[in-house]
Amino acid sequence: VMRLLADYISEDSSQPYNQLFKKVLLKKSQATPDPLWNQWLSWLYVQQKQFSKAFIQEKALFNRDPNYIETVFRLGEIAYENNDSKTAKECFEFILEKTIFIEEKLSAELFLLKIVAKTSDKDDSFLYKKVLNKYGVNRNTLEIQLAFANYLTFKKNNPVEAIKVLEKAMSLSTSKFKTAE
Repeated sequence: VMRLLADYISEDSSQPYNQLFKKVLLKKSQATPDPLWNQWLSWLYVQQKQFSKAFIQEKALFNRDPNYIETVFRLGEIAYENNDSKTAKECFEFILEKTIFIEEKLSAELFLLKIVAKTSDKDDSFLYKKVLNKYGVNRNTLEIQLAFANYLTFKKNNPVEAIKVLEKAMSLSTSKFKTAE
């Protein structure tokens, strides 16, 4: 259904189909509270690139069922890819606050570090070190270690320190694929 609707929905929220669809969804959500309406509204807002409004819907879904944390994560990724760093940051901070799973926390931390690297011009090496101190330099934090090495090499022009980070990461890797990364 979403694929078919996508033919009529555009990025422009002022288009008649977008306005009509939003109006119907809002009426339905007020008449019969159902997570489906929040999902549809979130989808519509993503299509219109209104990620902060989609985030409101995703939080409402999460409050009804914590399994919706995955959709908050996906929204954060989409916002990040579309250069909406503010909403992406809010999504990943929300995940850090709400999840109990270390994998989700580490993924959220990684994206928060990527956002800082993308948007800041100052030396933020201490943030990577802070996250690695918090979670430890181990197999679980390999992605963060790789991002740190990338940051050191390409943002700080310090490949010598990056090589040290990568050598330590390689010693922790148990997979030939992770070693190759």
